[in-house]
Amino acid sequence: MENLITDSNRSVATYAITTLLKTGNEASVDRLMKQITGFMAEISDEFKVIVVSAVRALCLKFPSKQALMLSFLAGVLRDEGGYEFKRAVVEALFDMVARVAEARDAALAHLCEFIEDCEFTKLSVRILYLLGVEGPKSPQPTKYIRYIYNRVVLENAIVRAAAVSSLAKFGVNAIDVAMRRSVGVLLSRCLDDVDDEVRDRAAMYLKVIEEEELAQTYVKDGEMRFPMVNSCEQRLTGLVAYVNDTDAQTESFDASEIPRISKDQAKAESARAFSTRPSALDATLAINAPKAATPAAAAPSAAETQSNYAEQLAAVPELASYGPVLGSSVKPVQLTESETEYVVACVKHLFKEHVVFQVCPIFPRKDGGR
Repeated sequence: MENLITDSNRSVATYAITTLLKTGNEASVDRLMKQITGFMAEISDEFKVIVVSAVRALCLKFPSKQALMLSFLAGVLRDEGGYEFKRAVVEALFDMVARVAEARDAALAHLCEFIEDCEFTKLSVRILYLLGVEGPKSPQPTKYIRYIYNRVVLENAIVRAAAVSSLAKFGVNAIDVAMRRSVGVLLSRCLDDVDDEVRDRAAMYLKVIEEEELAQTYVKDGEMRFPMVNSCEQRLTGLVAYVNDTDAQTESFDASEIPRISKDQAKAESARAFSTRPSALDATLAINAPKAATPAAAAPSAAETQSNYAEQLAAVPELASYGPVLGSSVKPVQLTESETEYVVACVKHLFKEHVVFQVCPIFPRKDGGR
């Protein structure tokens, strides 16, 4: 398998090294990570996501290698790439913050550096939220405030509003009176922002910081306010049972019947779900694997296809004057790449004196079908 890592086909090399990462032991991690770094720049974002997914699982499998993993993730985070690739790296760092205590501060530092030059608003907002939750708990919370306030000065309105909320959590959770006062000064500067949302948040949080009761209600960490949460697994099971039971649907779904669990139990449930879900590699292989044909899924015959097209065309009043259709394309011509968000195909219909092109957009469903 290791011989395939140097294969000239980067796709083969990617699958080889990802498989080795998933099946290897702790002793082989260093060698494999060096080989990964060498060809990350040569593969597409799609394969980069697969590699990052494998490294993400490896971070949790071998916490002692967290320094090496962090170095790799920080390096690829600085590389050029699209949203999906960057999101995969950011989520890997989120996992390290949540589940590898030794890596928390270093991972947060890398995320702070990333938002200094992040072009994706969604990722900036998510990182700012995480900094607001984890930053006040760190031994040196003040080092994160500069990065957050930079977003208030330099970013768009959505990111500025998220940065204001993040700053407020530092002020509310601060033990040091001087730091709370400093956060108040920074928030007061936001009262002159051109965006209503930013100004309103700043005004609200300035009031909240001054009153402990309001702070407990609106800003304090959710661990304190909501020690118990609904189990995701039990919630899903209850919703499925409710949807399938027509008699139960005469009344609203009662969420109070769902068992409540502690935050620690919820985190363990989330970790278990992550460890058992298919990786990006598994999903890609499943998509590309040949599927056995079944009678129910058999393609219609050419005659049936022509008949269906004739019925569709006959239902269009504007085409009635063209006369009967003489023939249609046996196979639709694909006009877009199969990897795009939607697929467009074209069918050509021949009449006596006209040619009609039928354009068929096919939008993917959320469950992966079309």
